[in-house]
Amino acid sequence: MILALSPTFAVSCMDRGAGDPLSVKYVQDIVADTASLQYIRVKMAGMDGAGGSLTVFGPSSESFFMAEKLLNSDDFDNVDGRALPDGLPDFAGETVAVISDLANEPYSGYILNSNEDFLREAAVRSVIDALDTAVLVSQYDRSLSERKTGAKIVVLSSSYLSAYGYYDIASLLRAARQHIKVISPAHAMFDFAARRHGNASNLAVWTSHEIDSAGIYPIVTSQLSSDYPEMKCEVLCPSGDGDLQDRIISFLRMYKASGNAGELDAAIVDDIPLRASELNSALEGMWDNVEDSLIVYRNLLAGDFEFIDAGTAVVSACIREMRAANLFTHRIRYPQAEFYMTVPLPGIGTYGEEGFFTDPYRTNRAPSSGMDTFVLGELCFRLAFPRKKSRSLNSPLLTERCISLILKDLSMMLLSVSLLGRRCLASIPSPDLRFLRDSRITGSLCFSSRDRERLSCSE
Repeated sequence: MILALSPTFAVSCMDRGAGDPLSVKYVQDIVADTASLQYIRVKMAGMDGAGGSLTVFGPSSESFFMAEKLLNSDDFDNVDGRALPDGLPDFAGETVAVISDLANEPYSGYILNSNEDFLREAAVRSVIDALDTAVLVSQYDRSLSERKTGAKIVVLSSSYLSAYGYYDIASLLRAARQHIKVISPAHAMFDFAARRHGNASNLAVWTSHEIDSAGIYPIVTSQLSSDYPEMKCEVLCPSGDGDLQDRIISFLRMYKASGNAGELDAAIVDDIPLRASELNSALEGMWDNVEDSLIVYRNLLAGDFEFIDAGTAVVSACIREMRAANLFTHRIRYPQAEFYMTVPLPGIGTYGEEGFFTDPYRTNRAPSSGMDTFVLGELCFRLAFPRKKSRSLNSPLLTERCISLILKDLSMMLLSVSLLGRRCLASIPSPDLRFLRDSRITGSLCFSSRDRERLSCSE
């Protein structure tokens, strides 16, 4: 399927004013009432200034994928911003806040039930919570809260949110708090490709059948049409079987079969957990030992062809925004992470054995109902590094391995922690944040020497 970024979408989505009728009704209502609590919450956002967090929001798997990239990234020089590694984390001194949207994921059900408006509204509600400096201790007593770091940049981790939420969030922020930036992974990948390969570049999107069937990229390319009217894009769903080389060949065969005669400048990869760096290395290895049967595919690609994933593009977008607005903390320490989750409110819907909403109730909630069905709570995790310098901590491999192990453990925990909570508190029909905060599997995580030994993070 070829998607030309046609100029028929005459006005860029980012040029529309407050009260845009194309935004979801929930946003229109907030913008129309500047005295409303939600408008004031957005208006007061960003008070932490440069000390605010990079907040990653979306489904658990995508959010941890994105957070790992932000915590590990060394794509830029920290002094002059050149796209060159310098041995220091790009976001040294920063706090990455990860919000796992457990109450509302997976998002595909909203599309299948033609309830996209609720997904869009839920995304806006969660981002407003992310901007706030308060977080609930328990969903059973909404008067109890603790302070958290407010977001200075919001990163959406899922391409679903690029199509069903980003527009609405951006519209609200333009109206109430223009200096707060929201970054969409799908939009960021196109922007990254345009900066590196030109506004008229010929691109392909490597994605899954699920994302393709959700209609995400027709929406995104329509929104970008006025910025890149000459850009071309083809959406492909290669086979997921075999090793990386097999999957790359499947991708190239599909592109060749599409009949597109133009050389491919870049491929946007939206198929987690595939990483562009691994695909680029595998492709380079293919050409180093090229077989006669593969030469025909090599001719399909431009000389500077590359795979681009959301993590790489989002890092670039964050660096650009933070340098432009001087939003770096300039603290001398490794990046730190905080972890939050959305949870259903009790007593308002139908709940499954795990304490979350059943799929029929979750995906059929009515938009613009005026009723809260979920809240944001803190998991009470801190992922930090010691400030003291040591030879071992200067190793990017050590740092990356430790972060990867912790995030992998946490992502698995988030999928099962509600089960653990419900088994111990079977009478409570909703995940209990108080239990999570008091249980032995939560608490502060710091990479002390003992932690590194436990994780076998040795050079």
